Amino acid sequence: MGHEHPDVAESYTKIGSVYKEQCRYEDALLYFQKSLAIKFGNADLTASELGNTELMVAASYNGIASVFQEQGKHDQALEYFQKDLGMTIKVRGHFHTDVACSLDDIGIVCCGQEKHDEALVYHQKAMEMFEALLGYEHADVASVYMYIGSVYGEQGDYENALLLYHKSLEMKLRLLGNEHLDVASVYNNIRNVYEEQGKHTEALGCYQKDLTITIKNLGLNYADVADTKYNMGLLHKKATIGKRCASSFSTAKRYMLKYVGTVTARRYVLHRISATRTRSRATMKMRYFNTRNPSRFRFESSATKT
Repeated sequence: MGHEHPDVAESYTKIGSVYKEQCRYEDALLYFQKSLAIKFGNADLTASELGNTELMVAASYNGIASVFQEQGKHDQALEYFQKDLGMTIKVRGHFHTDVACSLDDIGIVCCGQEKHDEALVYHQKAMEMFEALLGYEHADVASVYMYIGSVYGEQGDYENALLLYHKSLEMKLRLLGNEHLDVASVYNNIRNVYEEQGKHTEALGCYQKDLTITIKNLGLNYADVADTKYNMGLLHKKATIGKRCASSFSTAKRYMLKYVGTVTARRYVLHRISATRTRSRATMKMRYFNTRNPSRFRFESSATKT
């Protein structure tokens, strides 16, 4: 097979994705770039192999963009999401669910850049494509409702944000059930609006639903569990519920100790507890980012081709 085989490049892409999920961003970028180097250096490919390789290139672009997005580097993220979109259109054509996914990704970045009107345009294009290809009752359509709701939330239009979040939630509950992580993501976004409105009791209720689903799917030893517990502690503090506040901070510390180790956890907890404010809306971007369509980049292994 050799070191320059497309399957090696695919493996690099998968390794990069794992590192990204572990927040090891420099390692993730390294492997995405290694994958691209193989793909662009391979000239002796059949037409079928070329199309498959171009999809892997799109996947690497998407992975690099999502790393930059997680790091708050919106300009770099937009550059690579645009490359992802161009390559996806080249392989899939202009009217495909993968293209709609790319449009949504760009819309999310635009929202992060506070280009709200542009974000709405991209999400609306994605919505029209999803509805035409998948029908009006589909999880991807529900996700776009959530994305558009997030844009309204960033604009301070909480009434329309909640309207779209609840529309997304109702559809996802019907399609996915009440224990799916996508449902947890909607609760998280609804919570964000309630918190901005100062409705602490409602926000805590959404936090608890989000936390319950997350633990059910991923277990206790997961960074989001500690993060949610910490933020619940802050919200309890705002609502002057002292004992619950202390309990939430204590639980967050325990999870972080188990998840990332003693030294890192101590720094994390001391820093977070000493803080006097919650994260800004800009840093509380969608946890569901780039997780909605895990089957988007599935490749045919050349080892199985006839």
